[in-house]
Amino acid sequence: MNLILIKPDERSTNASGDGAIIIDLSPNDERTQHLLNHLNKKNGDSVSIGFIDSYGGWKCKAIIQYCPNNTDNKNKNGIGVRLLPTSNEPSPSLKQSFSASLPQITLLLALPFPARLKYLWPVMASFTSVTRIIIVKSTLSNPEFLHSKALHPSTYDPLIVKGMSQGGRTRPISVDICVNEEEDETISRSLLVRLGLVATNDGISTNTTARIFFDCGADENDDTTPPLPPPARDLVLAECCCERRTMSDTDDDANSTSTTAAAAPSAILAIGPERGWTDNESNLFVNDCGFKSATLGSSILRVDTAVVSALSVVSAALEECQRMSNNNVAGEVDDRMKRKRSDSMERQRKELT
Repeated sequence: MNLILIKPDERSTNASGDGAIIIDLSPNDERTQHLLNHLNKKNGDSVSIGFIDSYGGWKCKAIIQYCPNNTDNKNKNGIGVRLLPTSNEPSPSLKQSFSASLPQITLLLALPFPARLKYLWPVMASFTSVTRIIIVKSTLSNPEFLHSKALHPSTYDPLIVKGMSQGGRTRPISVDICVNEEEDETISRSLLVRLGLVATNDGISTNTTARIFFDCGADENDDTTPPLPPPARDLVLAECCCERRTMSDTDDDANSTSTTAAAAPSAILAIGPERGWTDNESNLFVNDCGFKSATLGSSILRVDTAVVSALSVVSAALEECQRMSNNNVAGEVDDRMKRKRSDSMERQRKELT
């Protein structure tokens, strides 16, 4: 628990009327137990907290107070805590702007074993770039898994919050469970279009989304070893490392940027079940929906291992793209300011002569 997360309904305002936010946690709350018994926090200590909301959330420090009318410092198990944030809440537009500037990952996962899916919920949520998780039924998914409790919000919601707390993040994660017991819908282009995952040929050069197709399974009857596709990191760098903002030589303000700004680097990952994707599914993703095959190496991985590996590699690559993009913009601004200073000095020289 690297960040104490606060949900919207857990906030209240100070009775004094100054509008200050306060958060009261009961003695039995897991966060209270973590603060007092694991971190050994005392009255007056500070702690990092994060507020979850639909705008991207925000983080700050908070001062710990033992709850009023319960100040027995020796009996920690009977003490609730009050958290007092030390900074003001940013505006919704500022939170949205900051959230939109961060790398984003959409993970499409073919329905795995229920126990592994339950294990994966907090793991996937701990990656700060993951903003959407989609569970689908593939051709080789076990029909018995459709009844798993791991597909119910009552199971995965608290696990996602646990993972967000571990990862120290506040950006919300949306979940799409595209598993219908009655319709028996499997992967199709219409489904991917409905989910907004299909690449479009709109000619927009600022698109910075990598669509990556992973297959962690293997054909038991295939004795051949097909050539490996490119490494996932290389594919992300090739697809996403473009300049997010471009300067215009005609701009009057040295710090101004053109209005054609690309979105933050993002990726859509498709990871198959234990038995892998079928050839038809592979062709669907790669040939019909704009995905590109990538590899995590020559090993045949379990789904949970593949998910963790893919998210680790792709997250690091997206962050690398963002650093490169920011450095490009900073260098471009610096060059432009140098040109302006040079032009100004030249004008002054001419005026003097």
